[in-house]
Amino acid sequence: MKKFIYVFLFFVPFTTFSQWIWQNPLPQGNTLTSVCFPTANVGYAVGDFGTLIKTSDGGVSWTLINTGTCMDLSSVYFANPNKGFAIGAEGTILSTNDGGTTWTIIPSGTLNNLNSVYFPNNTIGYIVGDSGTILNSTDGGSTWAELLCGFGQDTFLSSVYFKDANTGYITNEVYPGSSILKTNDSGLTWGTVFSAYLCSLFSITFTDANTGYVLGNNGNGYGILLKTTNGGSSWSIIYTATAGLFHSMSFTDNNTGYLIGVDINSNGFLMKTIDGGFNWTYPDSSMNTSLNSVFFSNSSTGYVVGVNGVISKTNNGGSSWSTYSDVTTQDLNAVFFVGESNVGYAIGIGGTILKTVNGGETWTIIQSGTTDYLTSLFFTNVNIGYVVGEYGKIFKTVNGGTTWTSLTSGTNQDLASVSFSDANNGFVVGSNGIILQTTNGGTTWTKLNSGTNISLNSVFCIDDNTAYVIGGSGIALMITYGTIIPLSIGMDEDLVSMSFLNINTGYVVGRDGYLFKTMDGGSSWTRVKLGIPYLASIYFTDINTGYIAGLNGLILKTIDGGTTWVQLPVGTNYDFSSVFFSDENTGWVVGRNGTIMKTGNGGTDFIKEPVKQNTTFTLYPNPANDKIILSENRKENGTTQVSIFNMNGQQRRSDVFRNQNRMEMDVSTLAKGMYLLKIQTSSGIETKKLVIQ
Repeated sequence: MKKFIYVFLFFVPFTTFSQWIWQNPLPQGNTLTSVCFPTANVGYAVGDFGTLIKTSDGGVSWTLINTGTCMDLSSVYFANPNKGFAIGAEGTILSTNDGGTTWTIIPSGTLNNLNSVYFPNNTIGYIVGDSGTILNSTDGGSTWAELLCGFGQDTFLSSVYFKDANTGYITNEVYPGSSILKTNDSGLTWGTVFSAYLCSLFSITFTDANTGYVLGNNGNGYGILLKTTNGGSSWSIIYTATAGLFHSMSFTDNNTGYLIGVDINSNGFLMKTIDGGFNWTYPDSSMNTSLNSVFFSNSSTGYVVGVNGVISKTNNGGSSWSTYSDVTTQDLNAVFFVGESNVGYAIGIGGTILKTVNGGETWTIIQSGTTDYLTSLFFTNVNIGYVVGEYGKIFKTVNGGTTWTSLTSGTNQDLASVSFSDANNGFVVGSNGIILQTTNGGTTWTKLNSGTNISLNSVFCIDDNTAYVIGGSGIALMITYGTIIPLSIGMDEDLVSMSFLNINTGYVVGRDGYLFKTMDGGSSWTRVKLGIPYLASIYFTDINTGYIAGLNGLILKTIDGGTTWVQLPVGTNYDFSSVFFSDENTGWVVGRNGTIMKTGNGGTDFIKEPVKQNTTFTLYPNPANDKIILSENRKENGTTQVSIFNMNGQQRRSDVFRNQNRMEMDVSTLAKGMYLLKIQTSSGIETKKLVIQ
């Protein structure tokens, strides 16, 4: 018998701070896009998924700051040591007035991506972005207004620099050309001072009133550098790279500057000039990571940031660099902790095996003896463990992972999952319906007849006599006393992961976003449509509490046995491949680019419905399909920003209203589903759930 129900999904408000802590890479793993140091020791870097980190000791240590947004951030800039801004996707503007201790989301009035911010003084600021967006502030960044300069929707404004309150420059990319624009009237009108065909110009800076540089790439895939010596009235190309694209530049004076980029092999490089950009050297050739931003605070001290959260520092003008060392950047496929101990393991591609003995505070690489793709692991106690992978590989350790022995599996089929009920009895499953059984701790393996050639993805041992197996096309099997019994799960779904609490109660997830639950040993199943594809891993700590991990930083949690699920704030959109809990509160997820994250409180401090708040606004209709109306029982003097966020915390609409108590928004372009409505006024923030049908 199959039952079908709809799951109720609730999503944590975007203001909730992630309860998942990075363990690898450190200080965090999201790609960083921009770095700046307003003082010698205090610096900031921003990046994907709302990432903002701060150092107060010259880069020795970094603190991850809650920004209140998961929008990708493209640039960070400080007008002075206290006043700073971070900008990014869909009109995101963050502001601090206390040296980065607290950050506030500032209404921008646009949903266009913002690319560059600059303040010629503490009062006047400019921001440029996609679709010809130019924003101007005259009150120190508290409010922003769009300058209507007549740029087309296909105009990509990539960088802005103002020499003073009136005179400024913008790099403008309109395929297939690019140009440098200049204004003498505070951005009201702009004129072209340089244009180039099949080029992209994306970064501009001045070292004094007359000397300026623009960075770009030409149509042949090589970096180019432009220079002006007459205050930007005219520009000329002074350098073309022989290989590689440029990403960022930093000049410490008229003559000394640094460029970073990436070569054709995706390796990062840094170049240095001491003659004003005409000649360049490679002071350090050890960089092998794609770099996005460089900043030198003086002639000796500089920083670079890039993919996977990489941060490097030099104290000798770029001759050598020290880098935050990552344990690995290899994709990780599975994580396992031994009982309720602090001893755990993670495995992945390239034969990667990691071990921790302190709950993940530190991880070490263990030599596996293979470079093959490893898929699953299981430990029967602190000493004895098994790892399986492609080409029929099975490895065993009897000394807590110090050494690994290759076992004879009798097959060259790719193996996907391993599970043991005790030190002797275990199963392995894999491609083409392969099922292997051992009763002597892996010394010998017997191939069982699964009755299918469909790939099997997961096996779960209940006891010495019973195990469950799932796979592609809805395959579900029960192995009991050596007999394989087919189970009907009710859908032709690629089943990828399962978690059984006892012989009767178990949960299975499918790749296309379905959850299946049985309470009678697989005789009948309840089917739940989560509506989120590419689920990867499921783990239940007890009969009520369970977790699902998947693509794009997805972690779902239930506390009622799978009836309702909450999406937990995590702080990244990296794909997760495995979730594991050692007790009711302590858990780990692993995934792409060596990502390891840990929670010590069950993933979030917020799991129930939000506390009821005093409601100022009325929302109707709800559900809606074409428009919504917000009305207020008193007139709000000032600005009201209304933003709509999807289930992943991504902003999908944002409108600004001034001195209105009835506000109408078009939602006809939103996909069906549940959203979170954020209403921000000078009196505070109010949130509401919105359903689009």
